[in-house]
Amino acid sequence: MNFAGKGLHWLTAKNHRIFFFFLALAGLLYLPSLDAKFTSDFIFWSNRYDKQGTAGLKNGFGDPSLKYMYHLLMYGCYRLFGTHPFGWYLICLGLHALNATLLQVLLRKILQHLQIARPWLPLTATLFFLLSPYQTEAVVWAATIHFLFASVMLLTGLIALIRFWETGALKALAGLFIPFGIGLFATEAIFVLPLLLCCLTALFVLRSDLKIPLGKTILWALLPAFLMVAGFVGLTYLRFGNPVGHYGAAMHLNTDLSYIGVNCFKYFLKFVLWFRYLPFSHAAFLNYLDKDMNGVYVLLALGTVLLLCLLLLRKTGRKGMLLWFLFFSFLAALLPVINLETLFVKDIQSDRYGYLPSLFFYPLAAAAISFLFGEWLRKLVASLYLIASIICLSNAVQKWRFAGEMIENLVRTFPHKASGRVYILNLVDTYGGAYCLRMGFDVKLTRKYGHDLPDITSLAHYTMYAPEDSVSVVPKGNNTYEVRAGGWGGWLWGMPLGDSPEYEVTTDGSTRQYTIHFKDLKPEDMILYQAGPEWRVLSR
Repeated sequence: MNFAGKGLHWLTAKNHRIFFFFLALAGLLYLPSLDAKFTSDFIFWSNRYDKQGTAGLKNGFGDPSLKYMYHLLMYGCYRLFGTHPFGWYLICLGLHALNATLLQVLLRKILQHLQIARPWLPLTATLFFLLSPYQTEAVVWAATIHFLFASVMLLTGLIALIRFWETGALKALAGLFIPFGIGLFATEAIFVLPLLLCCLTALFVLRSDLKIPLGKTILWALLPAFLMVAGFVGLTYLRFGNPVGHYGAAMHLNTDLSYIGVNCFKYFLKFVLWFRYLPFSHAAFLNYLDKDMNGVYVLLALGTVLLLCLLLLRKTGRKGMLLWFLFFSFLAALLPVINLETLFVKDIQSDRYGYLPSLFFYPLAAAAISFLFGEWLRKLVASLYLIASIICLSNAVQKWRFAGEMIENLVRTFPHKASGRVYILNLVDTYGGAYCLRMGFDVKLTRKYGHDLPDITSLAHYTMYAPEDSVSVVPKGNNTYEVRAGGWGGWLWGMPLGDSPEYEVTTDGSTRQYTIHFKDLKPEDMILYQAGPEWRVLSR
């Protein structure tokens, strides 16, 4: 039976065609974000690349993890393209389009061997993934290229396991272990691959048309994959004295069940309910989530659903088994990131952690639509879903566009020839969650104007949600000023609290305000505060 369908022949017969289709489609929608790639962490790492050169690759440029592949990829692209955006734009979009293409290959193979005749399902699922408004942080921000790369490695490994079952040739597993080994040195998110291999094996053993050599699969595929993760954890411990790099075991291996349950619920809000885009104030509910909600109840509800799925496993048909596989795979893919920040509920920040899990959520959504609705209704629902995705994606891309333009304007209009010291009361951290100048503002100024700059002190970062967002600055006399954040969700952080030779900073305990007393301001010294994309000079 031709599960591809005649009408899809031009898309499915040659994978390179679908890749270029995806690349062109995503490229068109992401084009406004072209100049927003070089912010925050990218500036930090590119500065280290400039200072340490190729020699820095030996120790991962001081990164407290074994992300050598990440830095090799970043360093290589930086040496090729520098900060010219178009090369980075093509690389990041190319990886995103490649992930969509590989996802479609994987889904076609699964549908073929489960004998499920749904020719439009792989394309629908991959378009959901490709055009999701939640992918912009991974695709636009150059510093998160490793999430795109690791997803390519993961999908390649899953496809290789199916190829092994199809051919029976052990050499096919090279397509699993080589990408997996490389991906381990890119990001810890790929740790989940052995669990995904187990889910795929269960699916094919129970419902596929292939005769799966289970013992051979466990011996030559599953067991080595788990041993690779164990070996990598051991190597990380020997190198850093901590089994998990980057944020460390204290964060990644946090076993607070309530915290984990709340974070699971946040991913449900994000992916299923599109909470970020619901037209009501989020502040009170988000405050409840972070302070009062008991996540244990979420885990109990989730555990009940999983138990029912397992109990009904033998009675589940091929379509149900596919939904089971995608659901379990989505949950498994959340495990490496479930303890990391979840600001994605209200804005773009930390969306990157959901990139790899979304490889399974969007096929799950597409499959549910395909199986639950009749032909015309599922086409309508899928079309509305894609339209909503494109509208929200365009909105997110415009935020990155404004963030990039704002940063360039702040650098271009900075008073770099000031004769005295320059104090910055607020410097944008994120705009709608899109990273801006948490790191690297001094580096950007140096790259533009050279090293002949005034003494610059940035006193606080702040979050922006509207182009005009700023802070209010109230003089209190005697060179003392109260700085207060404005706008919904605005907050200040990073203030140098306490006493110093130049100033003293106090706060009321909130993230909305601080007071600064300057001890020795000279007439030539300048106090700036940021108002949207512009600088304003505080008159004294």
